[in-house]
Amino acid sequence: MNACPDDWSDTTGITDSQIRIGHTTAQSGNLAAYGNIAYGWENYFDWINENDPITVGGSARDLTLIVKDDAYVAAQTIEFVDELIEAENVFSILTLGSPNTLAVYDKINEECIPHPFVMTGHPAWGDPVNHPWTTIMQMSYSTESILWGAWIKENLADLLPVKVAGLVMDNDFGLAYELGFEEWAGANSDVVSEYLPVRHDPAAPTLTNEMTTILAFEPDVFISMTAGNPCLLAIQEAGQSGLYDDINAKGGALFTPSVCKGIEAYIKPAGPCASCHRIANSKSLQN
Repeated sequence: MNACPDDWSDTTGITDSQIRIGHTTAQSGNLAAYGNIAYGWENYFDWINENDPITVGGSARDLTLIVKDDAYVAAQTIEFVDELIEAENVFSILTLGSPNTLAVYDKINEECIPHPFVMTGHPAWGDPVNHPWTTIMQMSYSTESILWGAWIKENLADLLPVKVAGLVMDNDFGLAYELGFEEWAGANSDVVSEYLPVRHDPAAPTLTNEMTTILAFEPDVFISMTAGNPCLLAIQEAGQSGLYDDINAKGGALFTPSVCKGIEAYIKPAGPCASCHRIANSKSLQN
């Protein structure tokens, strides 16, 4: 608390009737499906307000969510966070997206504004010394990378060491996956003989060129390290390019990341090839 601004107050954003919470998210663009999380927050807050309201000083206060659509553009996130702090007078801020959160979490922490439930698994969230006001909501991408490696080691013993190709979103989010798995593969050369990360533009309308490169690599394992609309594109391209057939013939495996597990947003629209991919969360890996 001693590092907080002189005008800091623990009641900022709390009015006679509200607790004001800001939320930057993507409700448009390639990652628009994640904007549905905001509707989940709103529905939950509405339930709390109606059934178990939060009281301050003995009086009920409604949780009020102020949503800003940054379209997964970090520059827009910066602008909206400034607006939420300076104009909307919020008590706390929720953010979505690794590059977006990295762009604003320094300021949020300098202002001593609660920044809980960050909607990204980047390993940067978990720094109580330099960023004590920021906490994570989901599994770290680094942990997920280790789970991929552990599953490969346990379940593809007859193929080891394997060649692994990763389709990587070219930003801080994708890089967290890429480097996390690269570190694990480097420490487990008896499991992974070669690792090829192929990056793609987050706004790319197709992934044909990237998947062609991956197909030519002839991997035993394919890992999608992407998010948003590219989630379903990766699944579809794996089937259409013949990558699934090649890997299946070897007895290998294809993975889609935990951020792509939305059934209605990604799995169903991706079509029949979706059933060919493993989703790398702890439950599905155990199964």
